[in-house]
Amino acid sequence: MYVGQVCKAKWLSKNRQVACKVIRVTPQRCHLEESFRKELAAYAELSGAFILKTFGYGDRMLDNGVKECYLITEFMHRGSLTDVIHNRDEKISLRRKLSMACHIASGMRKLHAHTMIHRDIRPDNILVSNNFTAKIGDMGIARIFNPEERHTLIGCLPFMPPEFHRGDGQYDQSLDVFTYGLTLNELFTEKIHRFNQSTKHVQLIEQSSIFIDLILQCIRDESTRRPTAVELEDILHKNRQAADRYIKEKCLNYTNQAITTKDSIFIRFYNECNQQKKAELKAIFSPPSRSHVNLDLIRQHFEDMMKQFSSVHGKDADRNKDRPEVVKFKKFLHNPSSLPVVEPIKKDRRPSTSSSKFHRVEEHHQQFLRVVKHQRSRTPIPICPHFNDPLHDRDFFHRPDRFRAFRDNDDIEQRMRRLRLEAGIDQPSPHFCQIMRKFK
Repeated sequence: MYVGQVCKAKWLSKNRQVACKVIRVTPQRCHLEESFRKELAAYAELSGAFILKTFGYGDRMLDNGVKECYLITEFMHRGSLTDVIHNRDEKISLRRKLSMACHIASGMRKLHAHTMIHRDIRPDNILVSNNFTAKIGDMGIARIFNPEERHTLIGCLPFMPPEFHRGDGQYDQSLDVFTYGLTLNELFTEKIHRFNQSTKHVQLIEQSSIFIDLILQCIRDESTRRPTAVELEDILHKNRQAADRYIKEKCLNYTNQAITTKDSIFIRFYNECNQQKKAELKAIFSPPSRSHVNLDLIRQHFEDMMKQFSSVHGKDADRNKDRPEVVKFKKFLHNPSSLPVVEPIKKDRRPSTSSSKFHRVEEHHQQFLRVVKHQRSRTPIPICPHFNDPLHDRDFFHRPDRFRAFRDNDDIEQRMRRLRLEAGIDQPSPHFCQIMRKFK
């Protein structure tokens, strides 16, 4: 951070008032020139709406080896935001303060969109024009944000968030959001916060009557829980538009009122708007109402269903009327106060024994279905085929013979392949070799 002197000047060719910032660079403080170049680059990229405009720059060498650097910017007639807030001769309304807060949020959003951090957004560095347009100035310590590198510890300590005081340089653009929240509270309450030097924490002496929830979100200790500049701009702009509509519809003589009356009107609007938002959120997240159960209609549907069922399946319907489930349901319909009791499913608790066997289906069924059934299973399990089964041999070897040798009259090769199949996959290898030796 470097110290410069700001002078009021006149641009003769344009016949307009400008501000001239003069930096004196001595041989012992050569780093000031580098800071001046950084500020010039930042203004050249960002100057415009809600960022201080830059018209030109220059430098010259003096006789004693001192170099003077000049930065020509637009002239802001009302000075800094601190001068406007604490000006006892001219008070401003909450509505105008909200407009200025929107200007600062838009400038911060533009600065963050260019991946930059200002690192010193506070009332002293916010400049106000003659028509109460607030612009961010003093870009001397603004820099490009790179999340992979550490940043220099430059800034006004009473405005800095907790992550800045850790001293490791690990902070991001949420630092500007923290300082902006403190600026908002000072703008609306006209009282600066208190900074605890030992704990490095800030304390609001007086909480604002409007947007206090938003301010407290901005000054949270956890940087990830703070809103972004885009969210702040959106919230404040929507509230300003709603306030303009409210005043236009309900307060036609608003401009002729005193400051205290204007502030009371704005506070009334803010409270009504908050109550409406809370009612909308409650309506959105309220649990759905339970629909009324018409038991007479259910009973009628049940009787119609049973009549249709009886007409189609007479005997089955008569049999089903005596089933326990149907009897219990009828009792429930006639006596709704008594809820039906659902009996638990009876599980088979018998211990499994090694002597449990599979129950096979009849022999003549087995020949066609080729399945077995377990006594506790409903799904048929296929039987592993036996290669010595005549039925299997008939089905298997009467297909197009893909095991036939390439030579049509090679009976020995065909018999060897048949022996391999008849030997079975579970036969031990020595037994199979013995069979092959006998064949040879």
